[in-house]
Amino acid sequence: EPTAPPTAAPTSAPEPTAPPTAPAGQVLLADGFNESGWATLSGPSWQVGYQGGRYRVQGDAGSGAIWSYRVAPASDVSIGVDMQVLSGEGGLLLRFLDANNYLSVVLNPSQTSYRVEQQRGGALNALAGGQSEAINAGADASNRLVVRVRGDALQVFVNGQQLADVVATSAPDAARYGLLVIAKDTASEALFDNLEIRAAE
Repeated sequence: EPTAPPTAAPTSAPEPTAPPTAPAGQVLLADGFNESGWATLSGPSWQVGYQGGRYRVQGDAGSGAIWSYRVAPASDVSIGVDMQVLSGEGGLLLRFLDANNYLSVVLNPSQTSYRVEQQRGGALNALAGGQSEAINAGADASNRLVVRVRGDALQVFVNGQQLADVVATSAPDAARYGLLVIAKDTASEALFDNLEIRAAE
């Protein structure tokens, strides 16, 4: 009797896994930048203040890190904000104790890159960084940056996709946070909107 050709054992396709999404928790604070609460200040090479229903932070080349900060409801939180980085790098300031001790997360949409840094005792340490297709490119692009801080753990999400999960050793237990640009070799300018702070879960 002819025999049937051997057949391959049936295989099941792997279940697709959903991409990581930004953490959700109880909303502690929401700010649409309605021109109250944040500083409006300027210096010879920098400006912070409200502009057209958003908050603007700007620094000329060589002015370094320019920020405006406030106090969060708690030190362990998830902070999210919509950003349009017109030039250079812009992002979030976290666990701000003073100018020598804080965490920062910045995006550079023109290069679709990000960077996570810790300023500790005046020394700057890079915790994570690189390029990601999750970052919408260009000066006209809007990106949703969400950073979850709990203890020394720091998670970074851009447009719902997790980019970094790092430990910031001995990060200050400070509830102050802010919006910033970093203007070293080039000028930086960013517009921020739809700030939301949630409980870290």
